[in-house]
Amino acid sequence: MPDTRVRRLFVDSPKKLEVGFYTSSIDKFLQARLVLQKFGLVLRHFASSQEPYHEEYSLGQAELLRRALDEIKRRLGVNSLFFVEDTSVRLDALSSTEKDVPGLEIKEWFAKTNFHDVDLELRRRGNIRSATVHSDIALHVPGLSRPVFIHGETQGHIAETPPSFGRSDQFPWLTPATFNGWFIPNGATQRLGEMSFEESWRHDFRVRALVALVDRLEEYAAALNLDTHSYSVKRPRTASPDPGLFEELYIIVGKVCAGKTTLGQYMSSRHPYHLIEASSIMRLVAEEAGVHGPTSFYLARDLLHQKGPDIVARHIVTMYAGNLGDGYIISGLRTIEEVQYIRECFPACKVVCVESTERTRFERHLHRGRLEGVKTLEEFREHDRQQWQFGLLPVARDLADIRIENEGTIKDFHRQIEALLAGNYRSVPGVSDTKPNPTALKRTRLFRCLCALETASGPASCPRIAELTVQDEVGDGTRNVERISARHANWVLKDFPELARRVDVKGDRVRYEILAPGRAYLKAIRSM
Repeated sequence: MPDTRVRRLFVDSPKKLEVGFYTSSIDKFLQARLVLQKFGLVLRHFASSQEPYHEEYSLGQAELLRRALDEIKRRLGVNSLFFVEDTSVRLDALSSTEKDVPGLEIKEWFAKTNFHDVDLELRRRGNIRSATVHSDIALHVPGLSRPVFIHGETQGHIAETPPSFGRSDQFPWLTPATFNGWFIPNGATQRLGEMSFEESWRHDFRVRALVALVDRLEEYAAALNLDTHSYSVKRPRTASPDPGLFEELYIIVGKVCAGKTTLGQYMSSRHPYHLIEASSIMRLVAEEAGVHGPTSFYLARDLLHQKGPDIVARHIVTMYAGNLGDGYIISGLRTIEEVQYIRECFPACKVVCVESTERTRFERHLHRGRLEGVKTLEEFREHDRQQWQFGLLPVARDLADIRIENEGTIKDFHRQIEALLAGNYRSVPGVSDTKPNPTALKRTRLFRCLCALETASGPASCPRIAELTVQDEVGDGTRNVERISARHANWVLKDFPELARRVDVKGDRVRYEILAPGRAYLKAIRSM
């Protein structure tokens, strides 16, 4: 999917844009909100039970949208920043130089025709199946007398056969029940309506218009937050309000293709939650810091090495903590330090660990093609191993408050999410409390071995680690007296190379040395 990094001006500036979309189509609004959200914008819905404005198609696209804005301004007033969007289609075989068919009347035309009739007509005219779908946006900017027009389009052709796929429950604009079910964009092999969300992003005409809208809004956000040297005022500015807090915060952790993104997108599309994708913040921070990498793994590795393992979390808190809202979701954190930093700032947050088997995750990857260049199971496992190096994933379950086993259908997963939000998830299969028990975790062999390495001065052999576990901490006023054997210490630590590094010296015993993620794990458990 093309770059969708958060634009800093939208979330980190004192003055933030409030943008509204006037439409009677909830599907259009959900799509627009998801697109703008990826860049850091919150979109409001100016809903209507009927068509929001009178559509007189003979006026042409520009005049129709201009009059639409005038009509809406009479209802809403002129002080709101909002936009309208209209879609049109040109079928080359049926159109002329002067007129597009069906043009602006695509909704009415599609409602009264069917694929069979259109297919016959196209074949009668030489089977010219090329088509272009246009998305036109008119933006009302308070104080500006003229609309700002923005255009997006996708060229392609009508499929040879009628659609035979179902409607997406999560992304309802991906459906066979609109022209998306007939239309195959250039460069694609599937109809737009049957693509995954990630694939459709590259081809969707409305997405192209919305991304162009985001670029324009970013310019307005920059102007809105100009330094005082760039403008004059009649009276001094008032002091900025005190920063707010997250009213409700979920941290979503889990392996690739386990369902983290799906969970976040579902919550933000069906409920008043704002999704913060840590990977997008990471790319933003890396760009500002001048850090580059051939892949997201190397980019993240170098950024965390240079700026600290909690750099992304610190930026999230700085950028978003002043925003008020009904709730936030953070997905894609990579390190224990990031989770710990967020928890220290917002103790009431909930960490949700989404889990799926390797087979299920690999099958999802093959279906979605999310990891570019990863085609075999071994390549998929290598990607897993890379992500584990950041330290969080091997111990994510120990830090989680709630665990979701996402092994069923997408509808099953949606039911689990709804139960999570409703607070009655204990009765739903696959969702369970895993609230960490600090005392129990301190009795585990992993915690005790890491404590021993923390106590040791430098790398320690397994017999030395075993000696140090005789008097290690528990935290409940008692001491462990059972010694962990050298053999068991080796077994435990070799399973967590992300937390403790194995040091091999020829002719000497195997030694282990605690790493920064291991120290972060100890700190996280102790702070519970």
